[in-house]
Formats: sequence, structure tokens, C-alpha cells
Amino acid sequence: MPKSLTILLTVSSIPARDKLIKQLYTNITKEPSTVFTVLKDQVNRIRIYHNAQFTKVLIRTYLVIVLPVLIDLNPLRQISGHVDFHLEETIQELETLTTKLRSLQGRRFVKENQSGKTLQQLVECLCEAPRENRAG
Repeated sequence: MPKSLTILLTVSSIPARDKLIKQLYTNITKEPSTVFTVLKDQVNRIRIYHNAQFTKVLIRTYLVIVLPVLIDLNPLRQISGHVDFHLEETIQELETLTTKLRSLQGRRFVKENQSGKTLQQLVECLCEAPRENRAG
């Protein structure tokens, strides 16, 4: 039996995530199947299991992550008159980020994070931080 595969998709907003998850789920469940079980177990995750004889075996996970792309060009548009824009530093930063994203594109085996922290641990840390600030 093949190993489980995670298909990670990124979008730039929560509405885009919700729309994509809905489209994926609709397409996957279009034809009923007794061979596979499809579960949408989180707002951004769909898991597909193969119904083996006495158990379900995870074969695929679709995970949709929101990576916001927020570039407010209004400060540039509010300038009037004869303007000589020098945007090289900002453009270079965007190109560097685009290069990093392109290097991640495609199928690969990803080892666990070097710090050993899981996504769940990170979420728990982020959830605890505001409580500590409120107490003080």
C-alpha cells in the first residue's frame, strides 16, 4: 500500500481557503465510494482513507494554508507631482521571497522541523501568550 501523501496548497486569504476546501471536497465526493472515506476534519484539511478490511488507512491529506500577501500601494499612489520612484529594495525583497517559494514548489519528503516543535505546539504557544499578557 502506498504511503500517505500530503498535498499542501496555499492561498492568500481565508475566503479563498474556504472556497478551495469546498471545491476540493465537492470534487472528491462527487461520486459515492465504499472503497474510500473522505473526512473534512478541520477548516483547512481534508483526509482520504482507504477502507481496508478491518481498518481505514490514510492515503492522502489535502491541507490549505493561508499565506497572506499584503502589499499596500496606497502610500505610493498618494504621491502627486513629478516623482522619481526608487523601489529596487522592495522589488528585490519580493523577488527573494518569490525565489524561496519557487524552491519549495513540487513533491518532496519533508523532515520534521529542526526545533522539534509541531504545528500544534506552536498554536498552543500562540494561544497562551495573550492570556499571560492579560493577567499582568
